[in-house]
Amino acid sequence: MKITDAQMLTPIALILRWWIGELRACLPGGRSDELALGSRALIVRMSADEAIFIYWKGRTAREIGRLPVAQAEGPAVPKRFSRIRRKIRRLRNSVVLRLPCDCVLRRKVSLPLATQENLREVIGFEMERLTAFREEEVYYSHRLTDINQSEKRITVDLVAVPRTIADRAVALISGWGLRPVMITPDDDELSLDRVENLLPKATVPKSPRRLRRLLQVLALAAIALGAASFYQDYRQDAQLLADYEGRLAELQAATVRAAQLRERLSELIERSSRVIQQKNERPMLIEVLDETTRLLPDNTWVTHFRLNGDQLTLSGNSAGASALIEALERSPRLSQVKFSSPITFDPRQGVERFNLSAAVSTSEGER
Repeated sequence: MKITDAQMLTPIALILRWWIGELRACLPGGRSDELALGSRALIVRMSADEAIFIYWKGRTAREIGRLPVAQAEGPAVPKRFSRIRRKIRRLRNSVVLRLPCDCVLRRKVSLPLATQENLREVIGFEMERLTAFREEEVYYSHRLTDINQSEKRITVDLVAVPRTIADRAVALISGWGLRPVMITPDDDELSLDRVENLLPKATVPKSPRRLRRLLQVLALAAIALGAASFYQDYRQDAQLLADYEGRLAELQAATVRAAQLRERLSELIERSSRVIQQKNERPMLIEVLDETTRLLPDNTWVTHFRLNGDQLTLSGNSAGASALIEALERSPRLSQVKFSSPITFDPRQGVERFNLSAAVSTSEGER
């Protein structure tokens, strides 16, 4: 099979594009998921209602057609898409799928400086905490925006889209014969100089067998040349990740212990509060005894004094026992004062024996 000059140039351009992307990923702050599409591309801007096809060349963009999404979902493609499809086939450029911004999650993330060398793996490990999605549920990209040496922190712009949304859009345009090599947020600016590719890797069109073998040889050569210099870095990254996971496990264990201590402390505080409350609600024995002795006349002797909860019982001798109820009821603490048994007279001592009971209020203001 004879290979034309155009067929030779296309795979060579792809090889150079791949090689430049690999070199860019090795630079500080470089990202392997950023692609340089060259000067031409077909941009498909998706929205809930329609797909807009834009031909990008150099620094200019030209719309070549629109298609309502509702008419494009089905086994038959409408006739109005035939003209757009002919233009797309004639252009034969890389396809960029742009999703609506309201479907894309953007946030700034602050991480330790030590994670810079293994940034994508760390973000993937922390994805569920950062976005509420697991790593396998999203397509994502990141960009290093700031390095704070004094605080040992870095700031990263994280962009993520649920795979369900992206896969549905990819399946839709695949039905039109379009295979995207890049998925990006649909910002107002259409520049492709520095875009955020949310796909895990770019889709490279198939090349002729001989040129594919040449691409494989170049890739193996690049791996062999870089293995020696990258080996030590890989070991350091693995050690860093192991240390990070170890510290994370320690922090999780410390968090569990702290939660247990907080729960135990809350329980002790609650018990102490109940004890204090019960103590405050009960009248003090010394206070009741002091007030009772002040109210009883001097010709009265108490032989038995007992305070059980809010019930007071008194027994003793008095020269005038019948006046004791009136005397005790003058106390704001005592109520329901009554004789618990009949008064008896002791002829030997010439006094009356009495047994009294009364209700004791928890405070002076309660009767």
